[in-house]
Amino acid sequence: MKMASKQQLLDTLRDPAQTAEARAAAAVDLLVPRSGQEAVRAALHFLVNHPTPAARPALRGLYSHYAENGVGRDPGTYLRSQIVRALRAVALPDDVDIFNQAVATYEFPPPAFKEEAALLRGGALVALAEWDETLARYHATRLLADPLTDPMSGQPALVAVDVLATFDEALPLFFYAMQAQDHLLPEIAGECLRRLTSLPAGLLPSVLHHYAECRRPALLVGVIDLLIQRQGGPEGLEFLARLLHQPPDLDLYRYLVAALLAAAKPELYSLLAESARLEQNPAHVAVLLEVLGELADQPEWREVVTALRGRRRPARR
Repeated sequence: MKMASKQQLLDTLRDPAQTAEARAAAAVDLLVPRSGQEAVRAALHFLVNHPTPAARPALRGLYSHYAENGVGRDPGTYLRSQIVRALRAVALPDDVDIFNQAVATYEFPPPAFKEEAALLRGGALVALAEWDETLARYHATRLLADPLTDPMSGQPALVAVDVLATFDEALPLFFYAMQAQDHLLPEIAGECLRRLTSLPAGLLPSVLHHYAECRRPALLVGVIDLLIQRQGGPEGLEFLARLLHQPPDLDLYRYLVAALLAAAKPELYSLLAESARLEQNPAHVAVLLEVLGELADQPEWREVVTALRGRRRPARR
């Protein structure tokens, strides 16, 4: 039987009138290096969204091909990242070897020679966690504090936080969050704090002391969420009250006001209402009215909103 050409396979893959089985078969046949990267990308895109167990051997072979000379064949690891995503959906225990290899991959392609495999490591960690919890815990702990974490995206450290929290591995999260603040990536430390909801009560004072003078919003958002969401909470009301009085910026103030209201806890309602009654800063008054204004008809907020409206800065003419 004559083999279909690459173009015929692509036409089948891209034709929505074809059956899912025919399109999947075309995608599998395209998973060879000679198809070229554009065709391979199209096949991988389909297989990520339409997992096909028959693709597993081809995916493994294709990954090995690109991993053999990653910088030359797959700079930036974009193809391997897609292969891992497609393989994850149809993986078997024997595929741990690829995930374990991928989560430890670092590459520095020219001309910038900047590390660019963060996306691959993150995706591989998620896949690995579904098959080998022990390996995933170790890799996640390593990736959490990896100095080669992408500072713009926070990856794959943010994925590591999620994996560790899923496995109730609080110690690495606590360790990272309690490092000197100038050594931290704020978004990662904030996420660590947010996931420490089972933190023992005896450790909470040390966390509040550590962040008492902090003025970095991304870190303070994590502290806010920890105090509001901690099991048995809310706690740290004095810390939250100080932030309401002197927030580092208006965006954090807006977040804090909205978070206190959304928590729907009497202690936090009281804290917010008391702060609103005393607030004189025009910018803060405007935020409070933005968040609380629609509650004016509710008895517990009517007085507060009325007082805030009386302090609202008149519009310029």
